[in-house]
This record gives sequence, structure tokens and C-alpha cells, in this order.
Amino acid sequence: MQNIRTIQQNIQQNLTNLTFNPQSVNPSIVFCRVKAQAQKDCVINVQIAEEYKRKLKKQKFTKNILQLGALSLLAFPAKALLAMNVSNSSTNNNPSSISSKEIVVATLKDNPSVFQEGDMLHGFGYDIAKRYANYLGVNMRLETYQDQQSLTQALKTGQADMALGLEHVVDDELTTNAIACNPATKNKLAEHGLDGNLHFTFSSTNQTMIDHSASFLCSQEQQKQTQTIASFYDRTLLQNDYSRNHFNKALDQKLPKYESAFKTGAQKHNHDWQVLAAIGYQESHLNPEAVSPTGVQGLMMLTQDTAEEMGVKDRTDALQSIQGSAKYLENLDEQFANIAEGERLWFVLAAYNMGPNAVKRIQKTLNDHGKDGNSWTEVYTYLAANAEQNSRFVQCMHYVTNIRTYLEAMKTTQDTQSA
Repeated sequence: MQNIRTIQQNIQQNLTNLTFNPQSVNPSIVFCRVKAQAQKDCVINVQIAEEYKRKLKKQKFTKNILQLGALSLLAFPAKALLAMNVSNSSTNNNPSSISSKEIVVATLKDNPSVFQEGDMLHGFGYDIAKRYANYLGVNMRLETYQDQQSLTQALKTGQADMALGLEHVVDDELTTNAIACNPATKNKLAEHGLDGNLHFTFSSTNQTMIDHSASFLCSQEQQKQTQTIASFYDRTLLQNDYSRNHFNKALDQKLPKYESAFKTGAQKHNHDWQVLAAIGYQESHLNPEAVSPTGVQGLMMLTQDTAEEMGVKDRTDALQSIQGSAKYLENLDEQFANIAEGERLWFVLAAYNMGPNAVKRIQKTLNDHGKDGNSWTEVYTYLAANAEQNSRFVQCMHYVTNIRTYLEAMKTTQDTQSA
């Protein structure tokens, strides 16, 4: 709980926000954002403190709440106080009642921690910011700026609540919070080719949000999640010369042979054709004669059962293989239609690799244990935690991560060629 001195400072800064730590045994209790004109205009709210005491006692919380007595001596502008809400909901983690129930995150156009191309929007930094927005219980809106000057101006004028990926910040009016709060997490980011110095940036006047976000980012649970997300967004796959040259050679020499088929299948079955192409490269390196020890074969490496179900008579026929894969991918997309669009592709790819029922069993297990089975971060964390007991989980993690890498590389290459 914030101490009296801190709260008084917040009043003087015209931004008072009383919050009980949501990680404690008490529920998060969030009052409204208020602008204190002067302490003499405020009233003593003994009744409010007493009401909270009764509610907490009724819910049988064991921790002593005598500290609430101190709250009864605190002053609030009576007209500004909103209705109270005692709940364990994530919305109660909101430190300042963000307007419009959203947080505006500013970023630069070429921020490597955010991948934004067409309908695709994801990335290591983006996912961390999204988790913070979910923690606050608000939506997140990303605003992209062309240069650092316009971005910092947006922060200072309140057009953006925070910035992601702002570099070399030397400005007394701005404050940064590192995403990697300890050496272990920072090293993990570096291990996966990510920037260990990535941070959130705030206007220095927004002290409440600065403190609150630091508490979120540096919690033990979030640092584990940060390391897991870093593993998924690994950027080392194409950093070695052999892998990069092999990939580029396939794009130059093999992809043109099948590009038309990929586009036709994608158009017929509602896909991004480059997703199909990235799957094809991961599965067979675009080799229609490929065969695995387990019996899958062809450019898209379909099993015999899947091929028959999709109407594929000859798996070694590249056109049939691509069309069958496109149809199967559409089927999987429909099975995971309840997943948010920004994360659905990862579920579909995981299902393509180890079967939809295997993914659904993981979702059920997570839901049964109070986790969000529709969150790819939770699914990926489960795969990583149980990888030693199930080699298929290891394969699935690599499979989805690799295809994401290939897909981003293909789209980046296309943008470069189009420029």
C-alpha cells in the first residue's frame, strides 16, 4: 500500500491514485484519477475506509487491515471520487483510470521489437506491452512515429501513455523502465538475439504509471514470462551464414516455381500466401520429393490420412500438396476461430505440426489450472516447461518459431524489393 507521504506527494502532483498491491492477499482497490486543486478543498473520508474494512472482513481476508485507518485521514476531492469497486479483476490493476479504457503505446517505424506488416502485428516488445495492457485491464493501441523527436513530443504532451523501443533517452522529462530487470533476463534476451536494454519510456510527470509498470515488469512471474517470450521471438535462426544463404537460395531459385500455386491456394482458402510458403520451407525446404522417417512426404509434408481427407491423391505432386495444405490450414483456422486474430496463427501452426487435438488438450490443461488456454504465451510456456517429458513439444516450439522467422524474413525481403 502506498504510504501517506507518497500519497501526499501524488496530491501535490495533481495525480492521486490509491492502489493496494494486487499481488498481496488483499484485492486491488483502485480509486479514480483525481486532480486536487488544493488540500483545503478536500474532505475526510472516514466512511469510505470503514466500508472497505467491512467488505474485506466479510471476504475473510486474514491479513490485518488496520492500516486502512490511515486512509481515513487522507483527503480527497469529494466531487471527483468515483464509485468504488472491490474485485480481483485485472481492471483493478489500472493505476490511473486511463481514459477510453485504452493505453496508447508509441513506437518508431523501424523498431525491431515490433513487426507490423499488413494484418500481422506482433513482436517481442509488442507482446510485453500487450501483457501490461492486459494486466491493466485495458485495450492497447499502437501509434507508429517516423522519428524520435515526434515520438518524444507525443509522450510529453500526453498523446501517448508510454513508448516502446525509444533509444538513447537523455531527457529529464522522460523516464525509462527496463523490460529485463535482472542479469539473468538480460542475458536470456541477448542469447536470443534481442536487445537486452529494451525499455518502456514515460513522461517523468507520470510517476504513478512509472512505479506501477516497474512493479509489473520486475515481478518474478513476469520476468519468467519475459524470458519465455524472448525464446519464441528468437532472432538467431538466420544469423549464421549457412542458414541465411540456404534460405535466400530457396527464395531465389525454388520459390518462383511454386509462388503461383501458393497464391492460388491462399486465395481460395483465405490465407496469406507467404504463410503457406514459409510452412513449405520449414517442412521440406520446398522440395516436393521430401520424405520423413515417419511417413509424411511432399513439399508440404502431409500425412497419408490428412492427404486423403483433403483430397490429395499424390503427395509428391507439388500443386496437390500445396492445395491440400491450404485446405487443411483453413480447417485448422476454423477450429481455433475463438483465438484472438493476433495470436491465432501460432495456434494453427502448432496444430499443423502436432495435430489440433494435442493443442486443445494443452488448452484444457491450462484452463483447468486457472491459466488462459487462449494465450499463446501460456501455451508456449507450457510446451517449454514440459519439453523434457515430451519431445514433440520441443519440435513444436521450434516449428512455430522457425516459421515466424521465415515469414518475417520473406515479408521484409519483399518490402525491400518493392522500395
